[in-house]
Amino acid sequence: MLKLTGGQLMGMRNVAARVSGPVYQILKGLGLLKLAHHGVSAGQRRRRRIEKPIILELINIRSLNNKADLIHERIIDNDVGIMAITETWHKKSDKITEKDLCPPGHSFLGAPRPASKGRKGGGLGFVIAPTIRASRTENDDYETFEALSVKIKSQPPLTMALIYRQPPSATNQLTRSAFLAEFEEFLSSLCSRINGNLCLLGDFNIHWDDENDSIASRFLDIVPACCLDVTNAHAPFRQITLKGDGMKPWYSDAIHSAHVVRRKYERQFRKSPLEVHGQIYVDQCKEVVQLIQNTKKEYFHQKFASASAKEVFRLVDNLLHKEPNHTLLTNVALGDLPQTFNKFFYDKVHQIRAELDASPTLPSLTTPQPLVAERGGAPGLETFEICSAEDLRKIIQTSGSKT
Repeated sequence: MLKLTGGQLMGMRNVAARVSGPVYQILKGLGLLKLAHHGVSAGQRRRRRIEKPIILELINIRSLNNKADLIHERIIDNDVGIMAITETWHKKSDKITEKDLCPPGHSFLGAPRPASKGRKGGGLGFVIAPTIRASRTENDDYETFEALSVKIKSQPPLTMALIYRQPPSATNQLTRSAFLAEFEEFLSSLCSRINGNLCLLGDFNIHWDDENDSIASRFLDIVPACCLDVTNAHAPFRQITLKGDGMKPWYSDAIHSAHVVRRKYERQFRKSPLEVHGQIYVDQCKEVVQLIQNTKKEYFHQKFASASAKEVFRLVDNLLHKEPNHTLLTNVALGDLPQTFNKFFYDKVHQIRAELDASPTLPSLTTPQPLVAERGGAPGLETFEICSAEDLRKIIQTSGSKT
């Protein structure tokens, strides 16, 4: 039972005090907790409410049903704006009373553990303060983790994605590679649909402090690659065409190892405020660039030294990124090429004949003259072997580009 004198209660009106959840509710019900705005205009109060930071807390509760009152009091005591909860262990059949879980005016956005993932564990939820406007967004179902996304109305908009990944075991038969593949698909889909910023949080069951953990390293590579600012205001997307495909012929194991070391120093530099870590990262970047330049020089030096004259021109064209010359037409289907060539030469011969017939200084060639065998009785051109499309194609491909 709460025992306070009238003078103590009246004195609390002008004293900034932190009280527990039950005491707060009693004082509020008595009308003794009122915000004073002496000398402050309504516009200033609105600006102050906007500029007030939002407290975000993440907790792994391991069953929400028997700890709802603890969450209720913690939100009030710490003035939490958004409480993200993993492993709620609640199902659709469970009746979670929002009155027990949420302080007055707060709302609960939850995602029970899917039945396909077993009876125990899992489950996600957000408890949102009344001053924050939030709505749930739909996600696809994934085998290796659970996800709950909410959109916060702000400038710019904020999407919060809460994740719970169940640790792999012999029972669930989940693998690390499957999680990374599904999580990359989830991020790509989410980033393509949202407008604004993205906040990722949750229980991933990954050892971030272990630099030798392969899944932690690969995860840290996936997130920056997928989580781009979709507003794209300061860095607009550009479409480029990569010349060539596959790994570069001069790319070596030494360059790959240098890239790995550079990525390690980069992660260290981003986590540490020390200037020395930044300088180590910059030095490694310069070392990688210099190694690539030296390797390329040595590779092309050996190629030119052993190349023939024709191969030298091909190497130069490759270095200058020149487009290859196509012997055959590229805008005509391969099956139509014989007819196209036939029509071209047929029209050209008829045009030449028409120009010769129209010339006043040359005899008329309207009537073709028969071929007459000259000295020695040389045979005339009386028959021709039919040329197939394949023969014509081979002749054209083997001819030079200037022919």
